[in-house]
Amino acid sequence: KVNATSQFFVGCFNCEEKSLFYVVNNSVVTAGNVELVFDTELKFGLVYKGKETEINGSTVSLKKVGAGEGFLLYVKGE
Repeated sequence: KVNATSQFFVGCFNCEEKSLFYVVNNSVVTAGNVELVFDTELKFGLVYKGKETEINGSTVSLKKVGAGEGFLLYVKGE
């Protein structure tokens, strides 16, 4: 499930047996908040603004994703 305050695209991919999600704020003028909600607790890798971080849980939230900005989210494990 995706909750967002702006126009976001979410691309879903499978690479080397890992699920990847490329999330882009499609607005050209408005920053937005986005929340991805999964059915189960997972370990995620998040690449955003050139930095990689790890997130654990069933929800991934980012605030103030700039107009035209995107990030990569991938599942590291359960």
